[in-house]
Amino acid sequence: MERDEITRSTDNEMSASSADDAKKSNTESGAFRSNENPSGNDSFEKRNFEDENLENKTFDSEDFEGNFDENLEENFDEGFEEQDTDEDSQKKFIKSKNDFFKGFLFGSLITIIIITLLFSTVVQGNITGANTDSKFNEIKDIIKQRYLYGDEVKRNNLNSGMYKGYVMGLGDPYSEYYSAEEYRALKEATSGHFYGIGAVFRLEDGKVKVMRTYENSPARQGGIEDGDELLEVNGKSVNGRKLQDISGEIKGDKDTKVTLKLYRSKTGKTFEKTLVRKDIVIESVSYKMLSNRIGYIKISEFTAETFNQYQKAVAELEKRGMKALIVDLRNNPGGVIKSTAQILDSILPGGKIVYTKDKYGHINTWNSDEAHKFTKPMAVLINGYSASASEIFAGAIQDYKKGPIIGEKSYGKGIVQQIIDLKDGSGIKLTVSEYYTPKGRRLHKVGVNPDIEVKAIGDGSNQLERAVTELKKRIR
Repeated sequence: MERDEITRSTDNEMSASSADDAKKSNTESGAFRSNENPSGNDSFEKRNFEDENLENKTFDSEDFEGNFDENLEENFDEGFEEQDTDEDSQKKFIKSKNDFFKGFLFGSLITIIIITLLFSTVVQGNITGANTDSKFNEIKDIIKQRYLYGDEVKRNNLNSGMYKGYVMGLGDPYSEYYSAEEYRALKEATSGHFYGIGAVFRLEDGKVKVMRTYENSPARQGGIEDGDELLEVNGKSVNGRKLQDISGEIKGDKDTKVTLKLYRSKTGKTFEKTLVRKDIVIESVSYKMLSNRIGYIKISEFTAETFNQYQKAVAELEKRGMKALIVDLRNNPGGVIKSTAQILDSILPGGKIVYTKDKYGHINTWNSDEAHKFTKPMAVLINGYSASASEIFAGAIQDYKKGPIIGEKSYGKGIVQQIIDLKDGSGIKLTVSEYYTPKGRRLHKVGVNPDIEVKAIGDGSNQLERAVTELKKRIR
């Protein structure tokens, strides 16, 4: 599941200012406002006259018949010090008077045309909305009358499906509506922590198995091992159920209990474990020291906790005498921009890290400073499943020539999603901007091409070996 670049506070501020600026732009460009003549009567408010004495005056048909000459003469009296009485002056006056009258009528005609077009647009919009409502009611009635399992239908499910379909109609695979339960899971995933037992499950040949457990988690302390098969959660079979639903049931409120039934193939025994849910921090960073004192850091995704975990990993490797560093972003689907930018700030010299541009052309930039930068040789591993925030990372390293990008071309997802709260606890994830590398490279549907292309063989260990070989050349 893509959980990309969810910069809540920054994006919210940016989106709000974008909307305000758009409204301001429309007003300043002279966009017609319907409240200038809402009724369509003969009387209207005339604006933007050059002469300040005619501004904001209201004219009606009586003004034209009885008072027009008086108003006009008053206007011209203010324009001349002395009135000529000869024939040329009279012609000049009459011509100016006629020109003014023609201009006034032409302006009125333009106003009427604009009002007509605006009214037509509003009416068409209302008709379209009415047609949509009518069609919806027709479908609803047909389902109510004819659907075989109508008595089993839950209204909330119908509404949720309708909202999902509306967002799906955008044709954007990265924009999505989430029910309240789904939305909570999404926010947990991007926050980097949740209340649960600290076990990661996967589907394997239709069976739900434990892939790994987190250190000091209730799962590990309770004796659950990698490879154990999950059979039941709180007495309910997991057979045929979605992994997301099972995971959601295992999670819950802090200090509450959950009972799991598991099967361990190496002993052939089935057993139960009742565990207390605790605050679990997602471990998105793992590390180790390779030969020649080359540090290795694997980042599985970018959550709100990834930067802190990365710092700890680097500090530990430095204690062990690290001389070079490999950052492995293979199969990393992305994550939070802020976390990615924080890590890059600790690596790059002062300058631009990444910038995003929204539909209004507004630019949001992340910058690094000179205070923190990584000076040892480094390399970055990517593949076709390195996406989004991973590509921000690789693209920045490449633009600054901090080290070779090794592996295979990345996925090519260069757009940013924002998650937005709805009043009932549900939410939507919406594409709001596109990002660019420090040098302005656009990566959406393009990807990052590696400096050294190495096709993976088997588990891809040959790519890691190539990175080690390259860094050995650079170690002093």
